[in-house]
Amino acid sequence: MLCAGGAKSARSRWLWKTFGNALAGSLPAALGQQNTAQENFPRGENEHALAIQGFGAWSAADYRNGSDIQSDNYVADRARADAVYGLGEGQFKMKAIFPCEIAVASQRGAVASLPIDIRHDLVPMFALQPHSNVPLVQQIVAHFTGLIEEGKLRLGAKLPSIRQFAKTHSVSVFTVADAYDRLVAQGYLVSRANSGFFVKRMADVDASAAGTGVRRWAPFDAMWCLREVFENRDLALKPGCGWIPDGWLFNEGLQRGLRALAADGGDFGGYGDPQGYRPLRQSIRDVMLEQDITVSLAQILLTQGSSQALDLVARSLIKPGDAVLVDDPGYANLLHSLRFLGARLLGVPRSPDGYDLGALESLIKEHRPKVFLTQPRLHSPTGSVASLAQMHRVLNLIERHDMLLVENDIYADLDPLVRQSFASLDQLDRVIHIRSFSKALSPNLRVGYLLASADLVEDFAQMKMMSGLTSSEISERITHHVLMDGRWRKHLKALSGRLADAHGRTAERLLQLGFKLFAQPRAGLFLWAHHPELPDSDVLSAEAAENGIMMGPGHLYSTSLEATNWMRFNPAYCDDERIFDFLKTALAQRGAKPSIQAA
Repeated sequence: MLCAGGAKSARSRWLWKTFGNALAGSLPAALGQQNTAQENFPRGENEHALAIQGFGAWSAADYRNGSDIQSDNYVADRARADAVYGLGEGQFKMKAIFPCEIAVASQRGAVASLPIDIRHDLVPMFALQPHSNVPLVQQIVAHFTGLIEEGKLRLGAKLPSIRQFAKTHSVSVFTVADAYDRLVAQGYLVSRANSGFFVKRMADVDASAAGTGVRRWAPFDAMWCLREVFENRDLALKPGCGWIPDGWLFNEGLQRGLRALAADGGDFGGYGDPQGYRPLRQSIRDVMLEQDITVSLAQILLTQGSSQALDLVARSLIKPGDAVLVDDPGYANLLHSLRFLGARLLGVPRSPDGYDLGALESLIKEHRPKVFLTQPRLHSPTGSVASLAQMHRVLNLIERHDMLLVENDIYADLDPLVRQSFASLDQLDRVIHIRSFSKALSPNLRVGYLLASADLVEDFAQMKMMSGLTSSEISERITHHVLMDGRWRKHLKALSGRLADAHGRTAERLLQLGFKLFAQPRAGLFLWAHHPELPDSDVLSAEAAENGIMMGPGHLYSTSLEATNWMRFNPAYCDDERIFDFLKTALAQRGAKPSIQAA
């Protein structure tokens, strides 16, 4: 390529050699030229150049009219070149008007960054995997979704046209059109007539943390815990979360259930039975009978997870200003919901084997509450289990004072031991029993249920219809297929064993650091712990969040929301050494010394 001037001519010859090697797909030859890029295009010199940073092999998908070379500032046919690069993972697609000097750099980074007249955005591209089990449409959607959420595609950036993308990646235009339509439906793109597809959603990045990669955190409040479930999947470590790792769930059983549902066909019109899918209620009735709870179908109401069941009960039984007994510490989501309803929360202190019965009786006599909402088994956040003797005494108080007891038994499937429940002791006379399939099956499959007297269930069903008509029969049918799968019980047994092992490891590590444990259940999802040198778990949790770690600060589970040094740990998420490295550092900064204790 010829350019005016000696220096320009030398740089242009270097450029053309590098550019030509890249177009020819010769990576070693192209990269061999990059070492001269800095001297050919020194920073600060007003040359028109472009350094392209790639992450994979260079090749040319298309280069047209490259023979008509201009002598000075522009390349190609009438000062225009259309070039398409395909670079592998993390690649760039470029369609631009180029000046003649172009520096092409390898994955080690851009070696020059000088002005250039680029008329279109650089759109990161990638290599489709046609032999992958993931459909091509999903690959395209996932790629662009990731780029937008990571801020690599800016608001308003234009994507390649459907035909252009299809041609470059050798896929059907229908595949690309389907992918783009999904991105539009999900709110990532907007389609403009006769213009194309443009990025619509901006990445959710805190501007104050831009450039540091660190997210800034607001103080931990009651809503924080709810938001964390849905918004902070970006945090790498989640020892304070309240769910089971994806790889521990019954995914293969769920997939078989989906296939069975598709094979069944059936009627997907209408709203279904307000009390829920009858065959699933029949299966629940049979399982309850095995657990010494005799129940009729009229006493079973299916709900959208246990959260809806708790909400239906609370809105049916509690009015603003009512005194309500709850565990203290207790289930954070429930406490927040009750506050929203205007209830006066009366905290019943938990003990490692259940409750402070003296405090419970005093609260009942003083405030005359109508209902006690409690979690006797594998309690959140303490992991404690109420003893049978304690449960008998609690039921005696409930009966003597003409109250109702709501038993939140959502972790029953994670308990390897056969235990009596309040429902089995009371046979649903004064007890409302709530459970969920979501914990052990899938949090995305929102299927729970409540058991109560037939009259109460009828009232709850009316409330359910007023607030949301019916629950999803499709989800209930999938759940029913899973329960009928012969491997469901084997999965629960294996899951319980896995959790027990995780409990043992996590308890030992915490004790070695000097933490005190409230209980050691070796089951369920939680350990409740505190360290005497860490007076405020909220402060520690904020520090952890700055380091990409989601903790469970204790005040979220308190009826008073007062600061505490207690915090919740989920052993299923505590196998990463970085969690304990962080705790060691935090303790060292406060002058604490680890104390070895027997687990």
